[in-house]
Parts: sequence; structure tokens; C-alpha cells
Amino acid sequence: MTQYNDGTGCGVTLPLWLLMALVAVVVGGVTTVIGRTPPGREPAVINAARHARRTSAFAVLAGLIAALGCGVVCLSLLTGPGVFGRVLLLIPLAAGVAHAVVLALGELAWPRPGGDIRRAALVRRGLFDAAPRGLVRAAAAGLGVTVAVLFLGALAADHTGRTLTVGGLAARLGPFPGLHYGGPVAAGLLVLVLTTAVALHVVAQRAAVATAEPEVETVLRRASAHRVLRGTTAAVLALAAELLLMVGSTLREAVALTGPAAPAGIGVTGVAVLIAAAVAGAAAVAVACWQAPTVPADGRVSAS
Repeated sequence: MTQYNDGTGCGVTLPLWLLMALVAVVVGGVTTVIGRTPPGREPAVINAARHARRTSAFAVLAGLIAALGCGVVCLSLLTGPGVFGRVLLLIPLAAGVAHAVVLALGELAWPRPGGDIRRAALVRRGLFDAAPRGLVRAAAAGLGVTVAVLFLGALAADHTGRTLTVGGLAARLGPFPGLHYGGPVAAGLLVLVLTTAVALHVVAQRAAVATAEPEVETVLRRASAHRVLRGTTAAVLALAAELLLMVGSTLREAVALTGPAAPAGIGVTGVAVLIAAAVAGAAAVAVACWQAPTVPADGRVSAS
């Protein structure tokens, strides 16, 4: 007996993605307007902040276009079972990669110091030195959950790599994140991680802003690292939410299909996984709305 529906959980996942996209656009627009550099700052600081805002806006737009393009192109080119589910899983990865690429290009085009005499402090910067610790922890948590679900899904899935066989009841349920889904997702996740690492490296190595206040240069670099990690972390958490939604929905279907004959604890596990999916989705939206640090008018920098 087979109970398979490639759209399982997609009715929730697609509106979640639309909500996240809408929130990202609205928040990005509002912060661009209200997050302007205060008057009285040095021209170099004003130019750098303006460049960062424009790059961030283009990165959000590129992520949305990549998400839409991934859905349209993949649905047009890919065939076979499970296509819709695979595309939904690849959408946040496509958005995250495009977002990180645009930010890296923006950092490469960072305004160079001007004037006949240029000064720069010799500072050794590591990959995560400028990255906000909260975002680093959130990214690590989301990545850990995603990798764990992909690994356990590959072990638990049946030979099709996209369904789950429940006990001796000959009930095959799905979609379930086996290798059929996990293979492309793992490849896309690797690309996202590498792209993010390159973007953070560019942030760490780009030219410093010529300013008399070292704290201002520090907060501008932290803001750049924040934007890179914000997009990547939101993408990873959204992917984790989708994967957990697939697992939880499949386990709940097992209970509905088999009733009292379902393996012990599978119903409670399914509910717990669905709750975890909701938490991951909410965290993705919260991270997408997390504003980067700014330079206030009084010269004191805000904490990231």
C-alpha cells in the first residue's frame, strides 16, 4: 500500500515562503529609508553607508528573482516523481546563494579611500571576526538541524529515496527526505556555505573606510558581515523548516493510515517535528527582519 503525495506540506511551505519574501521586501525598504547615515558624518562614511544600503537592496532583489527563477526553470526542465517537492527545497538555497553573491560583489566594489595621503591600520581579520555572534550561532544551529535531517532521512527512507516504509504494514508514505530529495539539497547547501564563506572573506579583507573614528569603521564592517549571514541563515532555517515539515507530515500520515497499529511513539514524534518546523520557520522570518547595526549621530555605535 502506498500513500504518496508530492504536495504533502507544500500547501504550508509555499505560503510561508511568500510571507517571508513579502516581509523581507517591506523590512528592507523601511530600513533603507530610516537607516540613513546621520548628517555630519565624514564623506567617506556617508558614501560607504550609501553603497552598503544599495548593495543590500540589490541583494534582496536578486534573492527574490533567483527564488522565482529556480521555481520556473526547475519545474520546466525537471521531470519524474517528486519534482515539486525538490524544487521547493531548492528555492531557499537559490535565494541564499544569489543574495550572498551580490553582497560579495558589492564588497569588492566598496568605495576606495580617497585623497593624496591614505592611512590604514594593519589589522589581521579572520572570517568571523566581524560577524555578529548571534547570527553565527543561529546559522550553526540551522545548518546542524538541516544536516541531521538529511542524514537521518537518508538512513530511514526506503529504496526509492523519497518515501518511508512503516514497519511490517507495507505502508509506503511520503514525501520523505531521503536521497531523492537530500542529494540535490546537500549539493545546493554546500554551494551556499562556500558562497557565504567567500562573501565573509571579502568583507574581512576589503579596504577600510577612511574615518577618524575606528569604531565607525568597525560597525560598518560588522554591518556588512551581518547582511551576509542574515540572508544565509534565513535561507538555511527556511530549508530546515521545509525538511522538518516533510518528516512531521509523513509521520502524522503514518498514524492516520495505520491507526492503533502504528509504531509506538510515532505520533508524538510527528507532532514534535511539526512544532520544530514551525519554530524554524518563525526563526527564518525573524532573522530576515534582523536589522544590521547602524552608526548613530552622536558618534556611539550600536551593538550588533
